[in-house]
Amino acid sequence: MRYHAKTIDLVSKPVLAGNEQSVILAERRLGIRLPESVREWYSEIDGQNLLSKYSNDDWALNPDEFKREEVCGKELVTVLVESQGVCWWGFELNGSDDPPVHVNLDPPPDNLIAWARRHMAKRGPSRLDSHGAILRCA
Repeated sequence: MRYHAKTIDLVSKPVLAGNEQSVILAERRLGIRLPESVREWYSEIDGQNLLSKYSNDDWALNPDEFKREEVCGKELVTVLVESQGVCWWGFELNGSDDPPVHVNLDPPPDNLIAWARRHMAKRGPSRLDSHGAILRCA
């Protein structure tokens, strides 16, 4: 294990095996090759299970649920959505093997109409489309 050995040392054992086939299918669906550290996290170990286990009831996504987002000129792939839909985490597609991870915060709405629209969208049929968050661009 090249990227995540120190992380695995921190968690309780056993650590479940990943699913390389789900990584390959996600790459085909997204039209990209996932960074090597991401591939390792989901194919050699069950990264989704670990993120779920060590989060605050957040929604850790399987590779087949990954979603590409363009935010503030950065292309991100969503991997974790906060349990209330207030924020989400995604790694940047920047060509590196171990890309930066960004958190996307849902800012307060300008008015009741904007709040109500986001609130109703969060209760829609798909968690992946429910976060409706906007990254605060510098």
